[in-house]
Amino acid sequence: MRSHGSATRALLIGLIVWTVLITSGSAGAQEPLPALPDVDEPCAPEVTELRRATLVHAGVTGVWFHPDVARCMLGRLTALPAYVRHVALLDQRLQLSDQRAAQLEEARVLADQIVERSETALTAAMRRAREAEEGRDAWHRSPYLWFVVGVLVAGVLVAVGAYALSAVTL
Repeated sequence: MRSHGSATRALLIGLIVWTVLITSGSAGAQEPLPALPDVDEPCAPEVTELRRATLVHAGVTGVWFHPDVARCMLGRLTALPAYVRHVALLDQRLQLSDQRAAQLEEARVLADQIVERSETALTAAMRRAREAEEGRDAWHRSPYLWFVVGVLVAGVLVAVGAYALSAVTL
């Protein structure tokens, strides 16, 4: 009866583990990341001459950019926070994936332990069933043996009773 309890416990633990795996799989669905502006193309490719120039004014050196190139560069600078958020989201996804992988590994270990315990319980139950089967067919369980033993014991009791009765009547 004890192995039945442990087998039931193992089955319950297995169901719990699979429930956790299924729910974590559906909860782990990730929403798509927002589209980012393209920064791979060169800024204002239509401007071919005087894209930039170095200027000196009042002893201070500076750089002048063509207005179209400057507008493009400003657009890229304003897109930078979106890229930073994108990288942060990707980092979070990576951390969540690592955590999920660790949880799945833990669930696999638990499942292996459940399988091992279930196999042990099944082996023990089969051994006890085999021992019970062998015990049922044992020579000392034969009804003929116990009939003969009963007849002999009854005969001995009758003989002892008759002897005791004859000893008392004399």
